[in-house]
Amino acid sequence: MAYTEKNFRTKKALKDAVKAYNDYRALPESERAKLAGAESSSAGAFHPIIPFRPPLPVTVFQPGGMFPCPTEGRVTLEGPHYPAPHTWYATGVLKDGILISVK
Repeated sequence: MAYTEKNFRTKKALKDAVKAYNDYRALPESERAKLAGAESSSAGAFHPIIPFRPPLPVTVFQPGGMFPCPTEGRVTLEGPHYPAPHTWYATGVLKDGILISVK
């Protein structure tokens, strides 16, 4: 069993974070630059004072550090982190140390 670096309180929150990161990475580089404001800034849907922050990748770790955490393939997840009681369990797929899908 592994934990995610961010302490997700629900499985839905975990799935939403993975989806947001995957959707952002699927955008062409030009679209990502527009969202980040690297190209000409125009009056759009984003707040002019609050900067856009791209979604962060979801990574995992093995609590206790006794066993190495995988960076490729399937992983079993649980949350929220100890000492809170675990209320969700999930399986995910890792690629280059980043969680790319969750069931």
